[in-house]
Amino acid sequence: LWSLHYWRLLKFLSRNEIPYMIVNYDDLVDHTETVMRQVASFIGIEITAEQINEGRSFTDERLRHHIRN
Repeated sequence: LWSLHYWRLLKFLSRNEIPYMIVNYDDLVDHTETVMRQVASFIGIEITAEQINEGRSFTDERLRHHIRN
């Protein structure tokens, strides 16, 4: 269930501009965690530290992919 919501979240984020306040990788990771927590709260599910770490590593993979291309 969570992975489906997270995939939707990533699709949403990828279609929208990254906020200007994000100037480096750490800021991007922090922003991703904040959004994940907000979405989890909004749809009424609990989010674990493990899921946040998975989200971070997924974000990292996406960044590496974009840097390569």
